[in-house]
Amino acid sequence: MSELLENRWQDTKTALCEGLNGNKKAVMASTLENTRKWLNETATAGSTSAGNVATLNRVILPVIRRVMPTVIANELVGVQPMTGPVGQIHTLRVRYSDATLGNEVGEEALSPFKIAEAYSGTGAASGGGATATAALEGEAGKRLSIQILKQTVEAKTRKLSARWTFESAQDAQAQQGIDIEAEIMAALAQEITAEIDQEVLASLRALAGTQNQQ
Repeated sequence: MSELLENRWQDTKTALCEGLNGNKKAVMASTLENTRKWLNETATAGSTSAGNVATLNRVILPVIRRVMPTVIANELVGVQPMTGPVGQIHTLRVRYSDATLGNEVGEEALSPFKIAEAYSGTGAASGGGATATAALEGEAGKRLSIQILKQTVEAKTRKLSARWTFESAQDAQAQQGIDIEAEIMAALAQEITAEIDQEVLASLRALAGTQNQQ
């Protein structure tokens, strides 16, 4: 495993990131680097790994490859990898800088709930009294502003364990044709993915509020 983390690390990381693009690839690469750093820090130079530790080293990278690209967070929210136990996350907000009928200064732009509230232009956009083009020439138009928000976040620990014996693995392979190690690895990855997905969905539901709130 030490050779995999040192001499062949770039090839290993490239192989694990293969098929990923954009932010998914960046998040995957950062997560792999964090894992490599943690494995190197927890390993003692010149020591012999116990069986369970050696197994962890062998399955942890494939589990990460199964989990990170498939979590629903990649499709619903912004994902920013951390390089340490504490870090900062950033988000960009586009806001209105002028007040109009139906829109207030500082209100977040691009909201699907405000799609019918015209912000650009002057006067009615589609009614019979719409402002003529000539009357708007030379006007700058309504302003938009960009705001970058930051928030300090702290990583939390998730732990799962699995135990099996060589005898049970051999029996399952001989009798049912099942690779116990592969099945357990898939189950661990599925459980982690499901927990992350449910946590993201619960947070989004909490942000949405109730039907009586605007």
